[in-house]
Amino acid sequence: MRHDTAVVVAPRDRHSPAPRILQAIFDNVPAGTPVLYADPGSRGRVRRQLNRMSATRGLHVFTLPPGTPGNAARNAALAHVTAKYVAFVENDTLVTGDWLTTLVAAAQRTGAAMVVPLLLQHEGDIQKVHAAGGEMRIVDDGGRRRLDTRPIDCGAAPDACRYAAGPVEAGEMHCLLIEREALLAVGGFDERVAPTYDHVDLSLSLRAAGYAIHLEPAARAVYLPPPPLTVGDIGHFRFQWSAARHEAGIARLEQKWDVACDYPAARIVERRIRLAADGLVLWAGAPLRPLLPLRVRRGISRVLRGMLQPVTVLARRLSELRRT
Repeated sequence: MRHDTAVVVAPRDRHSPAPRILQAIFDNVPAGTPVLYADPGSRGRVRRQLNRMSATRGLHVFTLPPGTPGNAARNAALAHVTAKYVAFVENDTLVTGDWLTTLVAAAQRTGAAMVVPLLLQHEGDIQKVHAAGGEMRIVDDGGRRRLDTRPIDCGAAPDACRYAAGPVEAGEMHCLLIEREALLAVGGFDERVAPTYDHVDLSLSLRAAGYAIHLEPAARAVYLPPPPLTVGDIGHFRFQWSAARHEAGIARLEQKWDVACDYPAARIVERRIRLAADGLVLWAGAPLRPLLPLRVRRGISRVLRGMLQPVTVLARRLSELRRT
């Protein structure tokens, strides 16, 4: 697939946002830009819409086994790309305006291997900054190598901050542009790293190899965290946030970089998990409320919460890690 730039989209927490996100991408990229979707097991309405976009918009859909991790999905799609630059977008991140041409222009102007937009976040009717790039370093803490990483201005009001384009130490996996040859030079995406630290591992790998990371605030994208979570999302969500997988992925990062993680994202992840679980119960129960007796509605809620039980284990584990 030959083109100067390609876009690869992969799921994060859910399948359900994919059609909306892909539509926004097609509406906001130059005509002819290849768009690839790595699809680990979507079904029903979502899969039908993907097939329709494949027929009408030229979307390249790569069907992967259910439960394929995000980094593995990205690597699978990357194998079909020969473009110089690849934009990676997660399927819960809405792109706007000239985001792609702005990121490419910044990469060409600065020579940076990775360029990230100003990433905003919607929670209900409130929009705030999710990350304006990131700060990340490995520090010596009394003989212990500790990984210190945090997004810049997370939670700030977008209009209250003025951002200048320039170098940063990390980007977020929600939306980024990377030079394909640089990504291949560092071995692609590490498929064993936990999803909360996939961006950390990528940023560390690029910097260790001498590549630069750049923030371009003129390009903007909006992260749309769950809820809502639909019944069709449960399987993928359970896999994404399973305690065993997450802990193994964090251990992989610690072993790879010889660091101890202080879990600064634990509170955010725990809140996301609980909100998504509650949102699923509310989403499933709302249409039935006028039709079903109270005991039946409560039974439905118990079943749904039971299905998400492996995820709540991770939420509890993250709480314990924050306290240690």
